[in-house]
Amino acid sequence: MNRWMSISLVATLIALAGCAPEELDTTYGLRHSLKGRESVNGTAVLGEMFQAAGFRVNGWRRLSPKLEDYDVIVWFPDDYEPPTKPQREFLDEWLRNEPNRTLIYVGRDYDAAVTYWRKVMPSVPPEQAMEAARRLATLTSADAAARAAIEMDHHVDWFTLKDAKPHGRVTKLSGDWSQDIDAAKAELYSYTNLAIPSEDDQGTWIGPRGVSTNEPKFVPLLEGEQGPLVTRVTTADWDSSQLLVVANGSFLLNLPLANREHRGLAVRLIEACGDPGKAVFLESGSGGPPILAEDPDGAYPTGLEVFTVWPLGIIVLHLAALGILCCFVAFPIFGRPREVILHSGASSDRAATYQSGFYTSGSSTVDVAARRVERAHFGKHIEALGEMLEMTQDRGYAVERVKYYHEHVRRESGVSHQKKDS
Repeated sequence: MNRWMSISLVATLIALAGCAPEELDTTYGLRHSLKGRESVNGTAVLGEMFQAAGFRVNGWRRLSPKLEDYDVIVWFPDDYEPPTKPQREFLDEWLRNEPNRTLIYVGRDYDAAVTYWRKVMPSVPPEQAMEAARRLATLTSADAAARAAIEMDHHVDWFTLKDAKPHGRVTKLSGDWSQDIDAAKAELYSYTNLAIPSEDDQGTWIGPRGVSTNEPKFVPLLEGEQGPLVTRVTTADWDSSQLLVVANGSFLLNLPLANREHRGLAVRLIEACGDPGKAVFLESGSGGPPILAEDPDGAYPTGLEVFTVWPLGIIVLHLAALGILCCFVAFPIFGRPREVILHSGASSDRAATYQSGFYTSGSSTVDVAARRVERAHFGKHIEALGEMLEMTQDRGYAVERVKYYHEHVRRESGVSHQKKDS
């Protein structure tokens, strides 16, 4: 699994290198989109881990018959509210339809951007400290406000929403998955607990065919002092399929997976899905994914398939041609570069005067060569280079660079001729 390990480590190094605040991508729960893949809250690294384990991974944004093609669904909803009854019924039916299927539901109870700012605050440059503190406070406040709107003690078949106490970091781990996992090195968090329903609530389990006579079985696989972090849910109605309820993404999102203990837990999650098959990452925002009785034209076009759909294909083709043409106009230099010295409407006499080295404008004469030298003054280069060396804060390195210049680059007057004559 070297591939996903390298991706996670690179992502973390970038995040912890003190990037400018505006460069941090905090988009939640996306795996393969242009915006979100490199996010601290993204799921690209987990997707790479599934691929390294032998799964074929795709993405989807709705509940539709297309999901019947997959063996594993990984759902990271960007919504603090639990799944609606129609969404649960659709996925209940999906689990019933084929054996050995796995649905992984990851609660929206964690924001990796908050963890990021807490980690980088000690190393933020003084001029950015106030902005970093403001962003941390803004994210923390927004997260707390969204959580405060949740209806606690609300039962939704899969779990019961409870207020996790104490809020914050998990310091003790138990359960089968806690073996060989160092809780002190892990950075798991819990605020809203997706608790195992009471016996009375379990007796009212509702599927698409009404109240089930087969009560579900809840087995906690990983627990903290606040409650379960990962719970396996099974029922005879699903045959050998299962639901894995994960409290939050504090060990599954891009930034957290830089932690070695978290990667160990993620591997156990993947192993719990059984033999490698086809996995789909279900991405959704507020309200969850829409439910469709059928997929339009089988599926939305992806990749090069977009060129086969009328009239979208011909439009995209023209836009692509226009984009290529704009690139040729804006970027390449054809032939030897030259300096434009006249604006439109200038006379030929004026051009001759300009090209001779002087340009007369009214009563003043401008030395063109002098203006050109002023713009390319070598002293400006020396000053800029000195400032760059000063920024390294390494006097030894700066002295070494100057010494290298004198020994290997600079040539005193007549040196090249002496070498040639010799």
